[in-house]
Amino acid sequence: MILGAVALVLALLAWRDAVATTLFAINPEFVLEIAPDDARALSASVDRRTLTDKIERPSPAEALRLRDALHARPLSASILRQLAMAEDVEARTANGRRLLLLADRISRRDLLTEILLSNGFAREDRPAAALRKFDAALSANTRASTVLFPTLAATLAQPRFRPLAARYLDRRWGAAFLDFAVRSARPTDVLATVLHNPAVQRDDRFKRFRGDLITRLANEGHVRRAFAYARRAPADEAAPLRRVGFDRATTSSAYVPLTWRLANANGVFAAFTGETIAIDIDPASTGPALVRVFDLIPGRYRVAMDSLATDRSDNLAGKWEVRCLRGDEAPLLAAFPLSLTDAPRRIGTTFAVGRECGGVRLALTVHNLDDQQDAEIELARFGLERQGR
Repeated sequence: MILGAVALVLALLAWRDAVATTLFAINPEFVLEIAPDDARALSASVDRRTLTDKIERPSPAEALRLRDALHARPLSASILRQLAMAEDVEARTANGRRLLLLADRISRRDLLTEILLSNGFAREDRPAAALRKFDAALSANTRASTVLFPTLAATLAQPRFRPLAARYLDRRWGAAFLDFAVRSARPTDVLATVLHNPAVQRDDRFKRFRGDLITRLANEGHVRRAFAYARRAPADEAAPLRRVGFDRATTSSAYVPLTWRLANANGVFAAFTGETIAIDIDPASTGPALVRVFDLIPGRYRVAMDSLATDRSDNLAGKWEVRCLRGDEAPLLAAFPLSLTDAPRRIGTTFAVGRECGGVRLALTVHNLDDQQDAEIELARFGLERQGR
């Protein structure tokens, strides 16, 4: 009878532990109801509350329970990390760092430990240590990017971090990080970083990033840097920059505005048809139709193209403007109207480019004055030639 009772108690305990092992990661709070001393469930519950409720550190009451739980699981990286977080809220940072480093020694797979260490090293201006931890966390868990990419992108503003960060861009997370950084960090900081890693300028997996960086540099006024970086790209990618006219490559979305930007908003729509640029304009609409920035050496130039209006030319207006990009300024170099007849006509003008111009922007703005009918313009045989000094 006694042996049977003992066996029943042991079986119940075994069942409880088995259920706790299965459920602690799914619903740790439920596990704690049936196994209040389960260290893993307590740790998982604290983590869930920390992440779900966005609370930075465990409460003092939770810290006391975690210290008791540590006796049951002395080699638990998550409990050590949580105790380190609790120590830090009480300003005992040295002891908190010791516990955090001990958690890291026990396991490199506790994501929050790696995140805390990497962020801490970054704040302390220890680039080599911070980047090792960034890499460890990002390589072990793709979810880490949500937390770590903003911090890592911010470090690119510090010159000491850039060459070290560039070494890690070959990692499997490198391309995704650059896609994030080119949208969130200063483009000049991103450029200064990637120039330390030739693979970024060469490998196909960074192709989208290269186009995005060039676009952002140009859009924020760093035109010369945008052109210089574009020339580092593979020859087939950079080839459209050497052609001025309308073709499939020069009117693609890559590298705009160093290639032609075609309108697709505010009632103005432009498309390359295979031979011409066709511009459709909704009734009573106005806006930019074509924009491109050129890298021109000082001298005199002539721009010319064929222009015709295929529909309702009496109700259309359009004007090209040529501007010098000079820092935050863009003084006008020349302007000329479209010829909107029903037969092709060669139009153009001449202009002079000085040494102060970091780039030259050509932009066409169109207007459909009819509030009832669409309108269409076609452009072809665009040319831009230097005629002398």
